[in-house]
Amino acid sequence: MVKLPIESTAVKILQTYTGTNDYILYYKKVLRANPYYQISKDLAKYIIRNQNVIPKITNKWVEIHPYSAAELQRYFKKEKTPEQVYIYKVLEVKPNDSIHIWGKLFEEETYYYSIMLSTSAFIKYRPVPNIDWNKYAYRMPKEHQKTAITTLIRHPQFILADDMGLGKTLSAIVAAKEVGFKRILIVCPATVKLNWKKELILMGEKEEDIAIVDGNDWKYAKWVIVNYDILHNFHYMPQRGVKKGDLALSAIEISNFELIIADEAHRLKDQSSQRSKIFNNFAFDIPNRWLLTGTPITNHPIDYFNLLYICNSPLADNWQRYVKTYCAGRQFTNRTTKKKYWVVNGHSNLDDLRNFTKNIILRRMKTEVEDLPDKIIRPIYLPLVSTVMYEKYVREYKEWLIEMEKKGEEPPIWEHLTQLIKIRQMLSLDKISTTIELARDFIEEGKKVVIFTCFTETLDYIMERLGAEAVRLDGGMNLRDRDRSVEAFQNNPKIKAFCGNIVAGGVGITLTAGEVVIFNDLDWVPTNHVQAEDRLLRIGQKNNVNVFYPIFDETLDVVMFNTLTEKKAVINKVMGDDEKAFDDTMVKYIIEKWKYEAGLIHSK
Repeated sequence: MVKLPIESTAVKILQTYTGTNDYILYYKKVLRANPYYQISKDLAKYIIRNQNVIPKITNKWVEIHPYSAAELQRYFKKEKTPEQVYIYKVLEVKPNDSIHIWGKLFEEETYYYSIMLSTSAFIKYRPVPNIDWNKYAYRMPKEHQKTAITTLIRHPQFILADDMGLGKTLSAIVAAKEVGFKRILIVCPATVKLNWKKELILMGEKEEDIAIVDGNDWKYAKWVIVNYDILHNFHYMPQRGVKKGDLALSAIEISNFELIIADEAHRLKDQSSQRSKIFNNFAFDIPNRWLLTGTPITNHPIDYFNLLYICNSPLADNWQRYVKTYCAGRQFTNRTTKKKYWVVNGHSNLDDLRNFTKNIILRRMKTEVEDLPDKIIRPIYLPLVSTVMYEKYVREYKEWLIEMEKKGEEPPIWEHLTQLIKIRQMLSLDKISTTIELARDFIEEGKKVVIFTCFTETLDYIMERLGAEAVRLDGGMNLRDRDRSVEAFQNNPKIKAFCGNIVAGGVGITLTAGEVVIFNDLDWVPTNHVQAEDRLLRIGQKNNVNVFYPIFDETLDVVMFNTLTEKKAVINKVMGDDEKAFDDTMVKYIIEKWKYEAGLIHSK
């Protein structure tokens, strides 16, 4: 039996076709008018594929993405850009997520025609409920956050790219609560996992409904919080020759999440990284995807591509087209290996890129928001790593207290501070990795960072890790070297970090080139913190200042931070900088409170 060419098979189908696919019917008329008409191979495949498919009559206008609208205008040579497409019939939905419709672009058109679109071209909105903001009176979202909340609710896939300090975490939590999602996955850096849990609890979520995932131990809950670096422990990537459908369901897939929130989503900018590959592989099975980042483009437009891809933007349907259009992408051939490679670190058509993405991104800078303070203070709660060492030092302190009590002695406050120095130094050293990670994140965003510590050993380690990008200031430096450090930080674009002793570097200098302050550890004196924070809030500062305090949860850190915060509020409002440098009463209060909370005494 001789097999007919695919075109001949399609012609035979056309001659007898009685279905309702208008595209096939059109070519049936063409063939009837011209029996010698040569159909293409692609058309033949289409006819064979759809000969028995019944098109779905839709009869509705659907809003389309601005980029897709501009593409349709060019393709059909229309004088104006359509905002919607009228779908009379859906003729075919292809596996590669393209859709073939029979419809029109403008109301005044009197006939329908064939239109091929990516499914990403269609804009889908979720209705926004009437939100009773009073139920959040205990932590009322600010006006700019209310806008973010309603915008997130409306969009199944969206990028919330508000500047640092504008409260993206709270906005995402409230939006998720208002939609009513039952299973939410939060992917974030390890340093902020505990912060997410505390924010959720503050917004009324039950602790038993929140799970923080560490190591290889997956947990099931309404809210599951996991860091990027361990995603590979809970999701299987298909290997060469193995289809995804042939793999066992991973823990993430079994959880059947309705929403994924990717915090610091710029960490997914490199689509070729293992982190992004894993994330992309499971994220598209989750229908709602919200990306939170203060820097959607860290350096070049290519950084934006994967975020757009995750959000189903039609701009990300074709990588080569994107890099040619927006990255001034060029392809070269290596003369030795003959391999082709792309250079995509340029930029082009940025106005178009902004216009074509404005429907899936909300970005406000701090300078645009009127209800922000000049200084935003944020604790970052961390789980203690060196628990054995911490407990050993606490036990030693307790034994000292018992010994003093047996002797009938009441040691002066400075002896307590001497005994506690080992605990504070241990906590300080354990935070260095978190401080460095925070600093590098902000440096990558183009911000200069100021880091303060109470301990010379900690300062040495931080300087060693940051290298030539940082300058230091400590009490052992002469005036000339101090001035050189300040001058370099203020004026040298290659210097990204200023690292100083909280006392020596916290007074008498101006650090307005910085936007971020990180206190690696805590001083006993509130005014030392106030003065150090305000090195950035001097004449010449054009930005709001973000102050970060890494805090080890359930340790001396928490008591010190809470007490210092209360005391600083009094100083800022009433006393200015006239508060005496060392307050014995306050230090005694901190120590007594901590002794009670740590179980060292049984009454306050």
